[in-house]
Amino acid sequence: MSVSLRNVTKVFKDVIAVDNVSLDVKDGEFLTLLGPSGCGKTTTLRIVAGFETPTSGEIFIEDRKVNDIPPYQRNTGMVFQSYALFPHLSVFENIAFGLRLKGFSESEIKDKVRRVVEMLGLAELTSRNPSQLSGGQQQRVALARALVVEPKVLLLDEPLSNLDAKLRMQMRVELRKLQQSLSITSIYVTHDQSEAMSMADRIVVMNEGKVQQVGTPWEIYGKPANRFVADFIGRVNIVDAKIVEMSDESTIIEMLGKEYTIDFTPKGFSIGDEVLVILRPESIEICPPGGGDMDLTVDRRVYLGASVEYYLKDEDLSLMVTEANPQHKGIHSEGEKIGIRFLRDCMHFIRS
Repeated sequence: MSVSLRNVTKVFKDVIAVDNVSLDVKDGEFLTLLGPSGCGKTTTLRIVAGFETPTSGEIFIEDRKVNDIPPYQRNTGMVFQSYALFPHLSVFENIAFGLRLKGFSESEIKDKVRRVVEMLGLAELTSRNPSQLSGGQQQRVALARALVVEPKVLLLDEPLSNLDAKLRMQMRVELRKLQQSLSITSIYVTHDQSEAMSMADRIVVMNEGKVQQVGTPWEIYGKPANRFVADFIGRVNIVDAKIVEMSDESTIIEMLGKEYTIDFTPKGFSIGDEVLVILRPESIEICPPGGGDMDLTVDRRVYLGASVEYYLKDEDLSLMVTEANPQHKGIHSEGEKIGIRFLRDCMHFIRS
């Protein structure tokens, strides 16, 4: 493992910011810490960097315990949300700053800076000051400054949050491609779910200082461990149900006044268990009235170009359904009665 946290806790006065967190980051992995504001993700990153001291627990970087090692000796590179560039220094000097602290010769500094600015497309900008750069260019300079010292671990604290939406999407692709080409272990903090889903090898979902789930984007979205993760990641319908029959190959659940047969057996549950069924909006198909599991009324619709979000109602029931390709399928009207069909193989069960 490149980085390991063992039972790490951080307390600020009476607030537990990080609560008994244990994590292993594999060599060359892109790990994302994801969660709402105040969940402890940035504090966890700063503990790895050495900018915060844990109240208890141990941090290892490449099998070396670093609790008492200062940041500049941990062999990590940090990219901050604000970029933290020196306004009075040129791009070249900003990038070279860490190399000068480490005592590299002038010829070595020029060679290392040249290589990293060429890699990041900054070769024509080295004489400029940060104030003369766009947000995307400043972000690249901050990344170059972190990479030029050839760290074993790259730490990134919401580095794309100050960019506009289109540039942010472009930089996601570029940053991920760069990380993969360098095979550099990276820990990335964000509150943006789509950013985490599109970039990470694995995602750590945090809330109130605790780790809620660790898994691939596929696992986090499709098989959330609890209600918080299901609710926090993407859009979701959460429906009460009860398991009434189980076999090795199938399960019968009672949900919304009807029984449904599911062609799999969820692990860890028994007959009679009250459960919550996780239904993503795209896991419900729209069909003609009377042709599915039930009929509902379109209460509201939101046209998004590539898809339409339908908010369906019937007495006490409310569901959200997403349908792709409205140019081909057409758009249902508000007030219209439509049928829906639950995709059984897309259902996921969690404890109620």
